[in-house]
Amino acid sequence: MRDSAIPSPADDNYHNDILGFVSEVVQESDAFLRAQPNFDKIEKSKRSIHSSRTDSLTSGLSSIEANHVAKAAVQLTAALTDTRPFWEYRTFNPNVKRTTEILGKIATHLWLQLFWDMRQADMIRGCCTGGTAYAHLFWNTDRLDLDFNAEDVRDVLPFRPSDYHTIQTAEGVVIRRERTVNYLKARYPEFSDAIVADRDGSATGNTNTRYDRLMERLNVPGSPFHNRLHGAKPAKEIPRIPTADEYTVYLNDRRIHKGREPLYMGDWHLAPVEGCPGCVVSGTPHALNNWSYKVERGERVYPNKRLIICTNRTIFYDNTSIYWHGLYPLPKLTLEPWDDTFIGKGLIWDVLPMQKFLDRLLRVLDNHFQKWQQPDLFADKNSTAKTEFEKINTARPGLKVRYNPIAGKGMELRYPDALPAYFFDTLRFSIEEIATLSGAHDLSNLAKLNQLPSADSVERIMEAMTPEVRLRSRILEAFTREFAIITAYNIAQFKTVSERMAILGPDGVTQEDFDYDPGTFLPDFVHADDFDEEGRPTAVALARGPLPRYNRAKETMRMISMHIAPGSLLSASEITDKLMYLTLWREGGMDLETMLDKMGVPNVEKIIQRLAEQAAIGIGQQQARPGRQPTAQQMPTIRARSDGSGVKMSETG
Repeated sequence: MRDSAIPSPADDNYHNDILGFVSEVVQESDAFLRAQPNFDKIEKSKRSIHSSRTDSLTSGLSSIEANHVAKAAVQLTAALTDTRPFWEYRTFNPNVKRTTEILGKIATHLWLQLFWDMRQADMIRGCCTGGTAYAHLFWNTDRLDLDFNAEDVRDVLPFRPSDYHTIQTAEGVVIRRERTVNYLKARYPEFSDAIVADRDGSATGNTNTRYDRLMERLNVPGSPFHNRLHGAKPAKEIPRIPTADEYTVYLNDRRIHKGREPLYMGDWHLAPVEGCPGCVVSGTPHALNNWSYKVERGERVYPNKRLIICTNRTIFYDNTSIYWHGLYPLPKLTLEPWDDTFIGKGLIWDVLPMQKFLDRLLRVLDNHFQKWQQPDLFADKNSTAKTEFEKINTARPGLKVRYNPIAGKGMELRYPDALPAYFFDTLRFSIEEIATLSGAHDLSNLAKLNQLPSADSVERIMEAMTPEVRLRSRILEAFTREFAIITAYNIAQFKTVSERMAILGPDGVTQEDFDYDPGTFLPDFVHADDFDEEGRPTAVALARGPLPRYNRAKETMRMISMHIAPGSLLSASEITDKLMYLTLWREGGMDLETMLDKMGVPNVEKIIQRLAEQAAIGIGQQQARPGRQPTAQQMPTIRARSDGSGVKMSETG
């Protein structure tokens, strides 16, 4: 009996079998997504955001519209990214406490310096139009740094998922891309002869890929691309854009190694290679990177998932996934989940019919005013010649008309009846209903409550959160936990000692960076079996040496928990923590450095040094102030002085 139904590289017909397997996975996963309720609303929502009307209008009638769907999407994105739902790494093990501090600081650096906050906004936009978005956390080989992209729900194909909350329970996941042939040849030069086009990109009709949606935007009347494609040019001169589908496939392959000889997964030098320093220092075999490992008999061949990169005709890579965490690097965010659909509901799906209703009302209003501007004109056909009648424009100022009153009745201007009073109430209702159904109304009110009132307590902010806002906050917190776990693994794996020192200085280095396995802050011995009853490494562990890094990384991460406070979506928990730290400092239960660090004050060390220098010369000492003393029960507020001379700060309301 086979351990896995996935074809093995050792199979005789491996190339055809694996391409056939990937093709079946893509077809099954794509069919699974398309079968989700309201999947067709994803493209409709995106068109609605960009005011791309699909309904036909009679010529001459009003085409006005007010895109409140796009406004609601912008409000949702702004409110849900107004404060970053950041996290904190914690541990009860003092041996890895320094590690948790480094992880937290590096994570903050990545978030701010690499514009991850903008990628988070892209994910919220994806949830607005597609119901679900994915955070693709990967090692960027071009930048040689960690990276984060927001993936469209239609570009990520889950293979047999068993849970709609996360993609980690699936048997596999496919990231589908449509690439130009030239891109693939430049990316994989060793396979350039085997790369062939699947189709001509200029003629493709599928709109489910990013490339096709770009081509659709380019192919508009009047553009050079459109002129070349549809102009009076011979067919042989039409520009061709040959493209091929690229698949990045992560699979949970449970295959067990049954051979006698060990397997070397990843990139190794099994024999000496001239000019290789590793061959001289470490001998052979030796790994070329930190994700390569050796598999002994009875062990899993792919403990960290199997990765296949291919097209419909060529295999570029089939080996282990390069990530220590052993997870699919795609945390799933569904802000409105339901148990009968994997992708949930788009935040603006329910307001699409209301937007059409609003547009119809606005066109009625526009047509009504146009009739007042250019009222209907009635005339007896005997009193006015047809040619003269057709020249009359009732909207023209100072209009003069000649007619024969003897031949018939004179001309008559007919203005429309006044619109009913409830018409404008209906307009206001439709606009408010769009904001209410999408949830933008609740978030905008809460944002005002959190920003404007200085005297409002944290409890009032939490009470003002509607059930919908609280639910979305909890969903974001759950997503952030998975995001933070993968980020911690990636920092431990890819951030070198020199990079950590460049970012954090001496604080970025631990004693584990200089032990038997230098260059990583993972302890040499971390498993419980490696220690005796007195907590010292056993003779067996010392003789064996440190286990593979990915193995020790998983054990180390079990000692670290990711903490995100409830209500962090709107900084309510952060405000509570700051007030608590401020009170503890005033009561003498907190040192100044910790308090300033919690407040987010920069240059803490310089501030403390300068305070000490000022105290040594007797300046800058705090004096008791008259009036009511601050209680630290609410955040400081700034108000304008009554005489207009400036502003004053108060902590007592």
